[in-house]
Amino acid sequence: MELPYFNESVIFTNSLEENHALIKDEFFNAVTKEEYLEWPESFLYNHGWNVFGLRFQHIDIFDANLLCPILSNFIKKYDNLIETAGFSILSPGTVINPHVGFTSDVLRCHLGIKVPEGDCCLKVGGVVRKWKEGESFIFDDTIEHEAWNRTNEDRVVLLMDLNKNVLLKDFSTIKIGGTTLYYAVPSTLSELKAILDFSGDRDLQFYILGNGSNVLISDEDFRGVVIKLSGTFREIAFHADVKCHGR
Repeated sequence: MELPYFNESVIFTNSLEENHALIKDEFFNAVTKEEYLEWPESFLYNHGWNVFGLRFQHIDIFDANLLCPILSNFIKKYDNLIETAGFSILSPGTVINPHVGFTSDVLRCHLGIKVPEGDCCLKVGGVVRKWKEGESFIFDDTIEHEAWNRTNEDRVVLLMDLNKNVLLKDFSTIKIGGTTLYYAVPSTLSELKAILDFSGDRDLQFYILGNGSNVLISDEDFRGVVIKLSGTFREIAFHADVKCHGR
C-alpha cells in the first residue's frame, strides 16, 4: 500500500496558497516563453514539457529570481525547507511517461497556477488527481507517477521539492521539536486507513497529533509518520480488542 498524496494544511501550504494570485500574476507578467527550458530528461515525455526554475538543489538561479521577486522572497522565507523551485509547463498534448524520482530525501509540492478544463491530470501510485488553480498538494515522487495534458491550453504549476524532514515544531503551539520522515493530515476515514496501512507495510511507528496544544515534542528525530487529526476527527476512542496494522 502506497501513500501517494499528503493533504497537508500547515503554515507553508497555507501561505503558498494565500500568495497564489501574486505568484500567478508575476509569472505571466514577467516570464516569457523565451525564458523556458525544456525538461532535460527528454526520454520521459513526448514533447512540450518546459520549466522556468528559480532554485535547483538549493542553489538559486540569479536571473530568474530577479524576474520573480515575490516568489524569490517566498522561497527565501522557507529557505531550509525548499530545495528546488520553479514553474512546470505542459503544452497541449504533452504526455509524461510513468517514472520515479531520483531521491527519497524530498517530497514534491505542486501549486496550480493555470489549469485548463478537460483531461489534464497527475497519476501517482495508481491514484489520479486533477490540479486546481490556487490549491496545492504534496506527493512522494519516488512512487511511480505520470502526467498528461490532453487539452488545447498550457498547464502551469509551481513545482517545489521540500526537505522531507518536516520540522515538527511548526505543528506544536510552543514551537519546539525535532523532525519526522512523514507528516499527513487525513480528511476522511479512508485516508486515515491508507496512512495506517502505509505505516504498517513499512514497519513505521506512527504518532497521533491533535491541534498541537499541550504537546511537548522531543528534539530527537521521529523516524516514522506523524498523523494530524483535526476538523472531521473531533473525538478519538481507543478499543483494546481492535488490531491496528501499524505500531
